[in-house]
Amino acid sequence: MSATFDRTWIWHPAFPENQPDTAGLLVHFRRQFTLGIESPKSLKIHISADTRYKLYVNQQLVSFGPVKGDQSMWFYDEVDIGPFLRTGENHVAVHVLRIFYATQFAPSFPRLPSGGLRVLVPVDEGEYSELLRTSEQWESAIDPFASLRVDEPEDVFLHTYESHQRQHAESPLDWKPAKRCAARDVARCAPGRTPEQGRGADVCLAPGSCHQFELEVAAHTTAFLRVRFLRPTSGGSSIRLTYAESYEDEPDLYVGVRRKAHRRDMTKQLIGPHDSYQLQGPTKGIGPGYFADEEVTEVFAPFHYRTFRFIKIDIAVEGAELVFQGIDVDSCHYPLDVQAQITAGPGNATVDSLWTTSLRTLVNCMHDCYEDCPFYEQLQYAMDTRSSALFTYCVSGDDRLARQAIIQLYNSFQPRLGLTASRAPSHRQQFIPHFSLYWIRLLSDHLEYFDDHVFLSRFLAVVDAILTSFAARIDPHLGLVKWDIRPGIWNYVDWTTQWKPYGCPPVCERTGFSTFTNEIYAYALSAAATLAGALQRPAVADEYRERARHIAVAVRKHCFDGEFFTDSLVSAQADDMLTPRSQHSQVWAVLGGVVRGAEAQELLRKSIRQTKAGSFVQESVAMSFYTLRALSLAGGSLYDDHFHAFWEPWRSQLAMGVTTWVEDGDAQRSDCHAWGSAPLYEFTAEVAGVRPAAAGWKAIQVRPRINLYTELDARLPLRMVDGKISGMVYVSWARGATTTDVRVRIKVEMRNAARPVPVHIYLPGQEIVLEVEGSEVCFSTNL
Repeated sequence: MSATFDRTWIWHPAFPENQPDTAGLLVHFRRQFTLGIESPKSLKIHISADTRYKLYVNQQLVSFGPVKGDQSMWFYDEVDIGPFLRTGENHVAVHVLRIFYATQFAPSFPRLPSGGLRVLVPVDEGEYSELLRTSEQWESAIDPFASLRVDEPEDVFLHTYESHQRQHAESPLDWKPAKRCAARDVARCAPGRTPEQGRGADVCLAPGSCHQFELEVAAHTTAFLRVRFLRPTSGGSSIRLTYAESYEDEPDLYVGVRRKAHRRDMTKQLIGPHDSYQLQGPTKGIGPGYFADEEVTEVFAPFHYRTFRFIKIDIAVEGAELVFQGIDVDSCHYPLDVQAQITAGPGNATVDSLWTTSLRTLVNCMHDCYEDCPFYEQLQYAMDTRSSALFTYCVSGDDRLARQAIIQLYNSFQPRLGLTASRAPSHRQQFIPHFSLYWIRLLSDHLEYFDDHVFLSRFLAVVDAILTSFAARIDPHLGLVKWDIRPGIWNYVDWTTQWKPYGCPPVCERTGFSTFTNEIYAYALSAAATLAGALQRPAVADEYRERARHIAVAVRKHCFDGEFFTDSLVSAQADDMLTPRSQHSQVWAVLGGVVRGAEAQELLRKSIRQTKAGSFVQESVAMSFYTLRALSLAGGSLYDDHFHAFWEPWRSQLAMGVTTWVEDGDAQRSDCHAWGSAPLYEFTAEVAGVRPAAAGWKAIQVRPRINLYTELDARLPLRMVDGKISGMVYVSWARGATTTDVRVRIKVEMRNAARPVPVHIYLPGQEIVLEVEGSEVCFSTNL
């Protein structure tokens, strides 16, 4: 029996998979050839590398990637290089970042045991296929003067910050023929990232001088950088780039607390991770050839994108005068096509600030996957991703990144634990049981907005396995799920001051029972029941609902003191009166179906008062989205009554000069974290009131909260189908001279709808059902 292997992967013949004081190495690849005929207008190639690559064609950056993969699914990119080729000499170069496999550094970057580069032309293009396909005709060289810093005290996740020592002209790169290496399976990458460029200006620096510049961009950004100098007549000058989100006082990195005030308070310092680069000086033909005019311009371009709002630049000039030509800033992010718009009329400028800051935060946390924070971790956590995906649906109707996230978290499932990893993809797995339940909710959200049964059905077995792992821990006497105490398990709930350093209520550690765990388990059971019912598994759906009912009864019996829900058993709370209750247990009692209706409204009203008085543990920014969901679910006027006051922490951030939302208002580790972008959901799904009334927008609900603003104008997308929005909903209202005089207008546009779409409109004292039978329907009324 013979086997066929993919022979298109190549690698450097002597790459060391371990080296001290660096997380990995940078490797150069090049292919030079002559086209004697007119170059093609279009020529698509497939390219991938382990760990990451940048593709240059004739000194132009064409592509970077691939999307983060794992052992179950590695990605490649399809790139059209035709527009970059030319008749005559052509130079194709690939810069590869390889993170060592057998290291705990850089957990944000999955990689396989061996590095590799793969380029091929998928359709037979004659000589082009042979010229470009990776083979021994490609040359490779390890960059011996660059290292990935592992000595940065602020950096425990990325390890992509660089240190470059001077490369002497008599020591050119040691180019060797590449070797073929082992095969691996790859999958096509759909999402891309968007570059937008800005440039600086020339500054002449005298020999022997030292300089420091502090640069600010308009708002917090993620971008590739190119620092440009007129090539000096002698080497040895150095530059150091320090990246910061804020001016601040010296942080306490030991306890993880930043000391920030107004972000532009220049009486403070710029503190953050840094890159360093030593200029080479005169050189001829020894570089990798990524940039035009390398003999007259010296460029330092950190491989990975950087996150910053401010950059501190330190330059020490050795030898001859140094001409600093500036920095090119190419912002990069997922190409989110924002379709939604919200305005609230004169006197409501805060609405615009909440909206635009939330959008910027979300986009800065979207690259090749959803990220918790671009400045530190760049990891895709299930809890964070659930809310970020919902925000994405509401503003763009785009589910491509969410589908990828669902699959990657699914691939992380460990049968021995009955859990998906808390984050995926990652080189270092971590398990937070509650995050597997957020993943289940991520599935039910996708059902609600897209109704893709074929896509979702493959995940049911893992959903059941997760729920079974929780059911296996139910105490036979109390009927409650026990706290998961196993090696490698982190029972994180929320970042609150009282629960630091691990985000776990201490009383749960002592008793072995968590009210929150049981409430979120019931919440996930209900979501799983909806999912199973839609996928034609009615008996499974009934079983999940019954399990949720039993948990709700047990929580009510053992964790409710007659007025509030305790964080653990009521008996444990009575023994320890110093343990504060939390807002979390009240919110999740509503979400988990333990209390409903008028009782839920009264519970939340009282708990909000207790939280404001400081008697209850307050939820963090991370949990705020779920507090809002509980206020909405409880019904009545509860949501409207607390809506404006709820945004006070966000308004306080704006007063401190932020341009993206902080991760945690207490520690303030990061100034950009998408779980703070809750306004995107609230203004679309709650204030304008547009959401699916049937899965996949087969029916539309419009329930505007017209009491919140005197006027509002909203444009909201439905779902994206084959890259195009399937419809739009327009909602507007304006209040007249009296409080009862309100003009409401609703318009629904459908694009290529296969059947009439019901539109359920809910207004005070009215319920109207219309149908979009053609392309649109309009409705207007005076209340």
